[in-house]
Amino acid sequence: MLMILCRPAWRKYAILAIMSLYAAVTNFNAAVVGPALPIMQYEVQPVQPFAKLNYLVAVNVLLIGTSNLIWVPVANTVGRRPVLIFAMLATTAFSVWCGVARSFGSLLAARALQGFSTGPADAIAPNVLGEVFFVHERGRAMVICTIRVNTLQTKLIYQRPSTPCSLPAAALLVVSQARISPTIWDTSTSFGCQRY
Repeated sequence: MLMILCRPAWRKYAILAIMSLYAAVTNFNAAVVGPALPIMQYEVQPVQPFAKLNYLVAVNVLLIGTSNLIWVPVANTVGRRPVLIFAMLATTAFSVWCGVARSFGSLLAARALQGFSTGPADAIAPNVLGEVFFVHERGRAMVICTIRVNTLQTKLIYQRPSTPCSLPAAALLVVSQARISPTIWDTSTSFGCQRY
């Protein structure tokens, strides 16, 4: 345990940056579908009422929270690194599934599993920071992590149209005006395309 705490400062802050980015991207991923729900109402087959489309966000968020009942004991048993790597790979795979889903049932199942696989970002990532920093440094590290998560989410959502981070909003605007199949930029697949 002492070897983990005695790492150089640059390495600790690199871990802090990675865990902050991971938490921000997975939390943004939970709500990224929200702005597209009015457009998706007519794009998914069979056509679904708007109230039912809200399940795409609700089920995802529900499983993010409840999945930690499984992820945390597994991480305590197997280790944090294997669990985080597996969860990141699973999130990427389920995001690709979201992108190729053609029916509402398939998309809902993909979003549910995507939510389950993004759970470690909320519980295990802060735990990693608690293990890397000394007791007198942990408070500052957690504040930096929280500020970065909130700042990154705000930048991903509210950027000006000339910046790459605002591509989700710009794409939705263009798609809604052109009346073609909408494209949502999904953050968990390195800003890859998701088609609905």
